[in-house]
Amino acid sequence: MLYIWMPETNGVWHWSNGENWLQAASLDQLIQDLQIHQGKEATVFFPSRHAQMLQQTMAKSHYKQLGADGVKYLLEEFVTLPIDHMKVVHHFHADQLTV
Repeated sequence: MLYIWMPETNGVWHWSNGENWLQAASLDQLIQDLQIHQGKEATVFFPSRHAQMLQQTMAKSHYKQLGADGVKYLLEEFVTLPIDHMKVVHHFHADQLTV
């Protein structure tokens, strides 16, 4: 598993294959550095002001009761922008909701 930390603006990329964190000064360098890991799964960490994730366990009946609009308001206490100004996507699988 690869872990990639996306920088803000023109910052330094950080990545790890599970051992040490390494740096790449540019996206081009990151692509070159990761060539040997081609085909591996990757987790990308975005700057928190651009993406926010919430995982919550809930019954399917509760999920259906909330509906799409209700689900997006679960994020309300974690963000500073009004929910109506954000693009909110969600996925429900088994008893796990990811927003």
